[in-house]
Amino acid sequence: MTDFIFVHGAMMGGWVWDETIAAIKEKSGEARCIALDVPGCGSKRGRDVRELSFDGLIHGLLDDVDASGLTDAVLIGHSQGGTVLPRLAEARPGLFRKLVYIACVGPNPGQSVMDASDSDGDGQDVKATTIMEGLRTMLCNDMDVAMTRDFLAKLGGGDAWPPASYIFNGWRYDHLEHVPSAYIYCERDNCVPPARQDAYLANLHIDSVIRLDCGHQPMNSRPEELADILLAEAG
Repeated sequence: MTDFIFVHGAMMGGWVWDETIAAIKEKSGEARCIALDVPGCGSKRGRDVRELSFDGLIHGLLDDVDASGLTDAVLIGHSQGGTVLPRLAEARPGLFRKLVYIACVGPNPGQSVMDASDSDGDGQDVKATTIMEGLRTMLCNDMDVAMTRDFLAKLGGGDAWPPASYIFNGWRYDHLEHVPSAYIYCERDNCVPPARQDAYLANLHIDSVIRLDCGHQPMNSRPEELADILLAEAG
């Protein structure tokens, strides 16, 4: 039996994994999956997280993992969700079988997510007239019209990571040399473009890279293919 634990990115909640989890369960009936919600997101939407530290965020996620009873799990993060994977693995050595990063951010030590975000973007002079147009460009460039409409509708729910997660800069990565890992590289990503993914790969001590011809959201645009990859990575 393989356990999978998922961590979502910014402006999202555990709901973003629904299609991929359904595909995993269809392909492997024995797989157990949980999608964590960062405080302020998903089932934890509306909480006052203004004073929550980054360490407090990590401890809260570990409490959720403990409550689930899942062990020897494959821990999967997407985008900003990748920032918590190294800390979770450091806090609980042996709890996670493998780390899988999907188009994840891995800022340099001393650099915040906000600093890293200033370097991200699709490299084009895109001046969207609305926030939704910007999100469509960054997140939905490989989705059809109906998929884009449904996905953007879910983004309007008010999911927001704690402010501390954007200004924290005390990243540690050396311990990852001894943690099995894979990085799913999204080749058409307009949110964390390939050049930035290349830079983050070096920080995260990645063992293997899987390349997908997709945008930033393969869990929504390519759930079946992503499920196959995750099951293969789990061994």
